[in-house]
Parts: sequence; C-alpha cells; structure tokens
Amino acid sequence: MQKITPAAIQELIDQLEQSRQSRLRAWQVLQRLRSILCQEAGCKIPAPPAKTFEAEGELLSDALTSSLRSKNAALESLIAASRAYKDAIDQISGVRPPTFASAHLRLLKALDRAQELLE
Repeated sequence: MQKITPAAIQELIDQLEQSRQSRLRAWQVLQRLRSILCQEAGCKIPAPPAKTFEAEGELLSDALTSSLRSKNAALESLIAASRAYKDAIDQISGVRPPTFASAHLRLLKALDRAQELLE
C-alpha cells in the first residue's frame, strides 16, 4: 500500500483547482459564443434546463444551425432576385447612366461572392 503524503495531497488539490479553472474558462467561452449568436444573429437562445456543457452546447449548436440556415436562405433569395433584376436590366435598350457599367460590375462581383459563401 502506498503512503499518502502531504505533498501528494497538495498535488491532487492543485490538479483539482486547475480542472475547476479550466471548466470555468470553457463555460465563459460558451457564454461568449451565446452572446455573439444573440447579438449578430438576432436569435434568442433559451437557458439550458441544466447548467451542463452538453445542454449548453446543444442549445448553441441548434441556434447556430438555425441562424446559418436562415442567413443562407436570405442570401439565396437575394441572389435570385438580383440575377432576375440583372436579366431584366440587360433586356432594356436605351441610354444608361455613366455609372451603370461600374454598378453592374459591382453587382456581378457581389453576386459571385454571395454564391461562393453558399457553396
């Protein structure tokens, strides 16, 4: 049988404190992610039924998934509407303002970038 020394006990206490501090930091990171999701995505995330990493992680995962799906749907709708508008403008003959070409090019680049974000 091994003898339990004061040094061994202190080492266990130190390890326990390090573990506690690590869990506190991890919980703070989850709360920052919650805050960012609420602010940037405008979603309301309910409090977890129990203050556990699993429950909080599941709520944040669901909120992130829902938010990204919603943003992607909005981008897809904007892309479709912009492309339809571009096609309609292309069919109009006549004099266009001098800024048309650069605005048209910016629209096409923005549409391409939005499309890349969805892929």
